[in-house]
Order: sequence, then structure tokens, then C-alpha cells
Amino acid sequence: KKDIAESRDELLKMLESLVSDSAPTVEPIESITRGGILPVTDFQARMWILQRLDPASTHFNIGALWKLPSPVDAADQVAALRRLIERHEILHSVFVERGGHIGMQVTAPDAVEIVLREPSAEEMAREVRRPFDLTSSPAVRFAVCRMSERETVTLCIAHHIAVDAWSLSLLETEFAALCTAGSSAVNSVPRLQFADYA
Repeated sequence: KKDIAESRDELLKMLESLVSDSAPTVEPIESITRGGILPVTDFQARMWILQRLDPASTHFNIGALWKLPSPVDAADQVAALRRLIERHEILHSVFVERGGHIGMQVTAPDAVEIVLREPSAEEMAREVRRPFDLTSSPAVRFAVCRMSERETVTLCIAHHIAVDAWSLSLLETEFAALCTAGSSAVNSVPRLQFADYA
């Protein structure tokens, strides 16, 4: 005990040098050149393989019902969805395989399916269970659902290759801001997109 107490300052300096020497340096994420096939993350590659093993599977579908705090016209909700989709490449991309490598190809934002409906609960559940063809259509779709004269909700269905629960909640917040305050509520297209991270 006495030896440790006497060497305390020396031990602390040694520990501090070990921590500072081994601390990883974090490189800033840079935007990659666009065009052609963009990279995907390892997680997305695994999702791709699992979906290809069972193309009819809806195991990786995520459904979320977005309800706004105050009534917003269905046409305004569709317009807000279009702006949201334009801002995020991952929402309007398809996934392709070339030479054994999986990549992402950005498509036109209007390739994302947005429908207006007056659905039943069964129809909404059926929509969540409809599989995605990741090679021919984006991994997200929306249904603006008129539930009553005064209530309209948005059903967002996405494949886990494109979103997770956390990013879905961020998209919902952004959608609500676009609905209530319009395009001034959200800055232009983000400098970094999902492919930049990959």
C-alpha cells in the first residue's frame, strides 16, 4: 500500500499517457462523388443478402403511423413528404449488385410511392406486410390516410436497409416541421447523406 501511495503521481502520469497515446483520431466524414453506384454499409449488405434469400419476406419492414398535433390538409402532407424524400437520398434509392458487390443507386425522388387512402385497419396492416423489391423500387413508401373528416395520418413503411427506429423518429420530426412551417422550417438538402457514411 505504501509503495502505491508513494508512486501515485507517477502512476497517474503513466495512465494518462497510455490513454492519450491510444485515443483514436476521428477523421471528419467527407462527401463522396455522386453518380453511378454508391457504397453501402456492412449492415446494409447483410440486410440485402437476407432479403435476397427470402424476397417475399416482410420481416425487415418497419411501419410507423405519423399523426400531426394539429390538422393538416392531405395535399399539404403529400407536399411535405415530397420535400422530405428530396432531402434524403436513402429514401429514393434502390439497391443493386454488380460484380458481386452490393451498392446503392439514387433514383428520382418521385419514384417513392405516396398514395392517398381512406383505409381500414386491415388495409393498413396489409400495407405494412407488403414486401419491398429493393432492386426496382425505393425501400420506403407512404400512405396518407384520411381517418375522418378532421383527422389525416401518414403511414410510413420502410425496409430496415434504409432506416432504423431512431432515424425514423428523426424523419417524423422533420416531416412535422415541413407540414407546419413549410420548406422554411428545414434547411436545404443535408451536406452529408447516408452513402457518405458508408
